[in-house]
Amino acid sequence: MLDSWARAYAERWGLPHPAQAELQRVIDGVQAGLVADSQSETRPIAVGDVLDSSPTTPHRMPFGSMSPTSDRYEDQGLIKQGGMGEVRRVWDRALNRTVAMKLLRTDLLDREDLTLRFMEEAQATGQLEHPGIVPIYDIGTLEDGRPYFTMKEIRGRTLLDVIEELHIASDTGWKPSPTGWTFAKVVGVYHSVCKAVAYAHSRGVLHRDLKPTNVMVGAFGEVVVMDWGLAKIGRNGETVEVTSEPPSRQVVTTRSRANLYQTQTGSIAGTPNYMAPEQALGEAERVTQRSDVYSLGALLYEILADRAPYLGEDPQEVVAELLSGPPPSPYPPFQRPGQASAEEGLREICNRAMSREADDRYADAGALADAVSDWIDDASARERAIRLVEQADEVGPELISLRKRAATLRSRATSALAELPVTATVADKRSAWALEDQAAELDRELSRQQGRYVDLLHAALDSVPGLPQARGRLRGLEQLTGRAVAGDEAGSGWLTVVTEQPGVTVEIRRFENINRRLVAVPVEDVPGALVTPVEGLTLPVGSYQLRLRHAGLQPLTVLAKVDRGELWSTAPAGRTKPEPLRMVAPGTDPEGTVRIPRGWSWFGGDRETDDSFPRTRAWVPGFLIARH
Repeated sequence: MLDSWARAYAERWGLPHPAQAELQRVIDGVQAGLVADSQSETRPIAVGDVLDSSPTTPHRMPFGSMSPTSDRYEDQGLIKQGGMGEVRRVWDRALNRTVAMKLLRTDLLDREDLTLRFMEEAQATGQLEHPGIVPIYDIGTLEDGRPYFTMKEIRGRTLLDVIEELHIASDTGWKPSPTGWTFAKVVGVYHSVCKAVAYAHSRGVLHRDLKPTNVMVGAFGEVVVMDWGLAKIGRNGETVEVTSEPPSRQVVTTRSRANLYQTQTGSIAGTPNYMAPEQALGEAERVTQRSDVYSLGALLYEILADRAPYLGEDPQEVVAELLSGPPPSPYPPFQRPGQASAEEGLREICNRAMSREADDRYADAGALADAVSDWIDDASARERAIRLVEQADEVGPELISLRKRAATLRSRATSALAELPVTATVADKRSAWALEDQAAELDRELSRQQGRYVDLLHAALDSVPGLPQARGRLRGLEQLTGRAVAGDEAGSGWLTVVTEQPGVTVEIRRFENINRRLVAVPVEDVPGALVTPVEGLTLPVGSYQLRLRHAGLQPLTVLAKVDRGELWSTAPAGRTKPEPLRMVAPGTDPEGTVRIPRGWSWFGGDRETDDSFPRTRAWVPGFLIARH
């Protein structure tokens, strides 16, 4: 019975004579009881296990026999043609659907090594069941002897097409393309590619030809890594670094199991413009998951720079350029090298992925995908924060309008009341009071809108702490209103006071709005009197009155404004050392004048005035001014 089965098996699969002899030897051993030990390890016998690894005589390959394909598949035309074969669109009559059929060229049928690699592509891809890898449906042989396999036809565009469209639209900065592609969306596609390759790495498979034209973006958002024809399959005894799957889940193909026609040292497989240095050198034993990581880095390079890391049509010239050193840092055409930008983190990821030394790269595509995911999370948070700032900017003009209208009404009310005699009746004052009531209502609306403005900016800071756009607007509001609104940071700064004469006492008071007047009140946790020099004294943010006294000298009043995280002192622009404050003897200054010491002052920036100068900080030398 076994003999008849063996003959039928050999006839069906077209086994060569050496394989038939080996199969007969195993059957003879079974019949003689030599291999019947139940404790011995058993596994299915694959055709590739009994093929001579260096055959000299071509023979039929073990693709499954099936009913004539002309009965099942109807040819609908060529999709694309490559160096080893072609992909055609066919109608599957059994399932009533269109699929893609990949075929080996007729003139290559006598090349057993290429036929085995063709089978390996189908077997390996068929075992990689992942949304980012094209599914394989069927494998077989046409009536003319050509092996084929069918797969899902991905209708869409290559990632290279998408990258080029994005950069054409982004002539002065990242902008959406006519079909809606944005930089963030393209990076999301890249992240999906990394995850698909990470899955293949977990199954012990290397792609070895990752490039933008081997990534398809479907019409409904599918991202599929294509063309696994150069895939390297891990085998027992071979170093394939990373896997999260048990041995039973490793991808196994006829070619890899029998160790047939493996890439030899010195031969180059892949596309030089995107391949790792060790791959370009033909060092097959050094091509690992980190080599795929390099190619993924090169793909990211093209997304950033709109060009491959190494350019050229001649493979030898490209390899020579690759081996000569790293490419320039990836910047889009609209950016200058070294210019800071939101995608700086992606450049760092790209540079690490494309490190010359494999050990300096990410360990596998999974680690690279995690790094890109972190960047996407940060970029998403920043994008949300910028949108919140933009929403706050929509409220800003309304705040200015409310403030101006309230100020105008109060001014009209003040003028009306000033014109009334002391004996004016309540009825005389009602019109002016009505103006004050209207101003008060506007103030209440201003308070509500300002609260919304501040909440939006605080929400932006919650997403991205320290976001300059939000902090700058909050500080501008603080300067306008005289009230702290930044909230999330320590509300303190520092103050330094230096005088020409040492030992001057300094009394510090803080201005607070009391009964509609700025009143200087003592500061908690600060001694009533300090002695100069006072250096780096921590104070809450605010405006202060400094009263300087020294025996035999005219008292001096200094006004100081302490900003968050900044030092107030009398240091002129471009200098860090403060200029000492000068105190004079009584009678030095003319009677009826007040000495204003040197220091910094703010000018302009009145938002309630249409023709105000821009807000500017200027250094003002000391001067005298008449008291009245």
